[in-house]
Amino acid sequence: MLNQHGLYPNEKGYFRKYEVSIGRSFGLNHVLVPEAVEEWCEAMNIPKNITDGKEARSKRLHIDYEKIHPFADGNGRTGRMFMNWWRIKNGLPILVILDSEKYEYYKWFL
Repeated sequence: MLNQHGLYPNEKGYFRKYEVSIGRSFGLNHVLVPEAVEEWCEAMNIPKNITDGKEARSKRLHIDYEKIHPFADGNGRTGRMFMNWWRIKNGLPILVILDSEKYEYYKWFL
């Protein structure tokens, strides 16, 4: 039975078990999601003395997470939360994407 968010009980809190489309693109093949998330977590935990720019790295990690698209729902919200956690951890301010800025934000993924 679907819950109030349109998810089955075996989808909430678990990696997705099917293919998804995100706009005009597709998420990573669901079979590859667990390993990709593990690699992404390792990348998120690279020490603070990274060589590339922190702003660029923040954006790159966020894009990488969204391309994995690990869950049936909530990927955008969790991805932005992880991005801001990384930003705080690395001395950057929180990035709030206003509704009026969302189309510029969507261009990150092209």
